[in-house]
Amino acid sequence: SNLTEVAHIQNATYFALDKAKQHLYTCAADENGGGIAALSYKRGKTELLNYVTSVGAPLCYVAVDNERGFVYGANYHLGEIRVYKIQKNGSLTLTDTVKHEGEGSKVHSGQERPHVHYTDLTPDGRLVTCDLGTDEITVYDVVGEEGKLSLVSLYRMPAGTGVRHLTFHPNGKIAYAIGEFSSTVTVLSYNEEKGRFAALETISTLPVDFEGTKSASALRLSSDGAFLYASNRGHNSIAIYSVS
Repeated sequence: SNLTEVAHIQNATYFALDKAKQHLYTCAADENGGGIAALSYKRGKTELLNYVTSVGAPLCYVAVDNERGFVYGANYHLGEIRVYKIQKNGSLTLTDTVKHEGEGSKVHSGQERPHVHYTDLTPDGRLVTCDLGTDEITVYDVVGEEGKLSLVSLYRMPAGTGVRHLTFHPNGKIAYAIGEFSSTVTVLSYNEEKGRFAALETISTLPVDFEGTKSASALRLSSDGAFLYASNRGHNSIAIYSVS
């Protein structure tokens, strides 16, 4: 069948759908700068609802909170987390911004300062972020109708890990974090009562004899929680783990 362009979004590097699959939220850029765009898809018609942008680069990750009606975004270049309220028509309004302050781990290029790379929900409804620049995993409570973020805990990965992505096991008690620079997957326990992580095990994503560029990227878990997949740039491979 023929393809027809229904919307043209610049820098749409990552997107997420709402539960009803009627609204799509994507990293975006316009004449005002970078941020996020909201689109609707109803009765076979796609409509661009709005942009929420400001001076600087677009987001690098977006996630939808269907229960509370928010969209969360990670801004890598500015080291920020952004919270957007979903309006009745599906458009977005910025309600909170949290900026990670201080210096990065400085082990690798790209770790001179904070670089938030991932922000999504924990199984118990908190917000968790991965900061590639500081090697930190941070947990926040999402408070009130405006979704204001309140710090709960901070877990520091080994310096130089470059933690960039995280996914939870269906049991909600175990999470997996991938390090871009270390090319490792770290198995973490998650304490819902305290909102804290602790490391259980760290495994390489590469063969022991590989000597090329190490640059791990994303994680995916099979729907039954039986297999974990980690992608490697440089080695151009996917590491597959059996989950016991």
